[in-house]
Amino acid sequence: FKLITYTIQVTSDNGSIIFDPDLPWYLPGTEVSIKAVGDLGYAFDAWGGDLSGNENPMVLTVDNDLHLSASYITVPIYNVITTVDHGSISLDPPGGEYSEGVEVMVSYVKDFGYQLDEWSGDLSGSENPQTIIVDADKDITALTDFTGDAITSYAINCGGGAYEASDGT
Repeated sequence: FKLITYTIQVTSDNGSIIFDPDLPWYLPGTEVSIKAVGDLGYAFDAWGGDLSGNENPMVLTVDNDLHLSASYITVPIYNVITTVDHGSISLDPPGGEYSEGVEVMVSYVKDFGYQLDEWSGDLSGSENPQTIIVDADKDITALTDFTGDAITSYAINCGGGAYEASDGT
């Protein structure tokens, strides 16, 4: 009895290929999701080797050893600049510098006693989080409101040491 397995070899200059599941070998009939991700300044263009086309991501069924390549094109790099007085703004993926066409989730992370009122600049409305497609430099501001919550301290002597909650209470 011999276990039959297959491998997937890749060539991906100026980017990487993400596999799910990511295994050193695959059993016949295994479905694998693949996604090409360009390095900063590059965007996926097309598949080569044992694949063709430009569908990304895609699912393939492994039925023999595969040799895949991904080609990329050069794209502009843009900055996403954020401003907030109370709290912080999270970008996913993080970094603030992105290749054209990258999708970025923008989230307001509140400080105790504050909430998001609305976005301004290159983002509008009050929905949180929001997703943007980076197609130019972006300047995003989170306008906040004080909710009137005051910091309240409680002292309970139960015989233990001091305790401070994550919100500073």
